[in-house]
Amino acid sequence: ISTGKRPPKHGVLGFSEPTADGRSVRPCSILSRKTKAVWNILAQEGKRSVVVGWWPSFPAEPIPGAMVSNHFQQVPDDPGADLPPLAPGTVSPERVAAEIADLRVRPWEIPHEVLRMFVPRFAEVDQEKDKSLHDLAKILAETLSIHAAATDLLEREPWDFAAVYFDTIDHASHRFMQFHPPRQARVPEREFEIYKDVVANVYRHHDAMLGRYLELAGHDTHVLVISDHGFHSDALRPG
Repeated sequence: ISTGKRPPKHGVLGFSEPTADGRSVRPCSILSRKTKAVWNILAQEGKRSVVVGWWPSFPAEPIPGAMVSNHFQQVPDDPGADLPPLAPGTVSPERVAAEIADLRVRPWEIPHEVLRMFVPRFAEVDQEKDKSLHDLAKILAETLSIHAAATDLLEREPWDFAAVYFDTIDHASHRFMQFHPPRQARVPEREFEIYKDVVANVYRHHDAMLGRYLELAGHDTHVLVISDHGFHSDALRPG
């Protein structure tokens, strides 16, 4: 999407890539990209960009403006762990890294009132046996981290172009689309009743966030809403 080219030309071929020594693999990074992204082309024309959460964008490129890589929202899953410093390459420039590091949200910081917005019957979940609420909290924490960083930068940094990427709908659909109406025969009725609204409520959450971006963009800015792929949400879902 950001290069206008397909994998053989842009060089990012999947979720992993060989390490420099060729002896192992690592999560894919921006280092595999062979071509310019739109923000590189804009930089050549003296334009400033704010890019947040784009996949893959680690290590963050030094561009005019700010780049917050897709490693920003990754925080420890242990409630007893402190929020670690941002690793080198997570954000560029370093000045911005220091300013937004504390905007990261951890899963256990998601209050019950927020979980209830996605799972109205969340109190009925036996969390010793069912980790669905934990998974949802992790997804939401990453979403809110990206949203906090993006809106903060758009409010106070000069920019000509902005790109913000959320993997929330993707992850929530992988995890909860099985419970989306209509109920499939393999889904227990009780679980269906508890989790049937999660995917729809995730879309509502994105609508609310989009409203904030429209405010920040103003009336003289073109806004594009783009999806990298879709999900079957009806009877066509695979069993």
